[in-house]
Amino acid sequence: MNVQEGVCLFHHCFAIGALLAISLLSPAAAAQVAGIRTANAATSLWDDATLLDPGSVSFDVYSYFDRGNNGYSMSGPGLDFTVGLNRRLELSAYSGLVLSKAEEDRSYGLDNTYLGLKVLLLPKGKHRPAIAVKPTLEILPTASLDPVLSPHRMNFALPVLIEKDFDSWSVSYTGGYISRGAAFDTVKLEGDWWKHLTPTLIISYSQFTTNLSTLSELGLNRRLIHTSVGLGKNINSRWSIFINVGRNLGRIDADSASFDGMVGVTFTGRMWGPAEGTKRKRFPIHL
Repeated sequence: MNVQEGVCLFHHCFAIGALLAISLLSPAAAAQVAGIRTANAATSLWDDATLLDPGSVSFDVYSYFDRGNNGYSMSGPGLDFTVGLNRRLELSAYSGLVLSKAEEDRSYGLDNTYLGLKVLLLPKGKHRPAIAVKPTLEILPTASLDPVLSPHRMNFALPVLIEKDFDSWSVSYTGGYISRGAAFDTVKLEGDWWKHLTPTLIISYSQFTTNLSTLSELGLNRRLIHTSVGLGKNINSRWSIFINVGRNLGRIDADSASFDGMVGVTFTGRMWGPAEGTKRKRFPIHL
């Protein structure tokens, strides 16, 4: 990387990082009104055990939409930042703004925020999968708090990631627990059949582990099964685009979405080290 490219990449990183910091810290962004999309529904996290190369950085800018019985919510712009620290560590953070409508009420503000550190425990071998863990801090906006289901603004998740690559596809398993009382299991299949296209299938199962009697009284699901399909396209060595659509399987309650979709663009570059052989980020990961 020459000096001009390095300066340009620094400006990209600084601008997106500043926007994310403003979104997280601005008092105006923190001023919420009731009715914003909440974190009451059981949540699944999916990821894989692949890490970015040390010094590599990736940015996702995306929009997310979901619709339920009582309304809809739309996140955008959403920002996802990932940097490879070394061969065993990867740091990621993402957040965004969200617009929600529930019956006749509309609200706008900061969406849920996640900060995670992926730690590679066992690298890939010829006949063995890679294994990693990703301790993650969840920060909920004020309007997402619920005295029973999600009473705390700060929550902690500890997913375990297992990934095995085959000749033309890979399979990843993610299982873990969120401290506000949600356990999850997710399987992700990712194809490598075409040169510039990456198809993906994700199936997740999650359930609440606390306040089960309250959930029954409110008519909310204790368990949730969600499936989605996605497609990523490589534009060049640094840029790619992706789209993902999904739906919940089974009964749709007042707090779950019947349909959801996401579309965005990803930039992958270098902050330090040689640019040759930079490994592209895998299909975007989101809670």
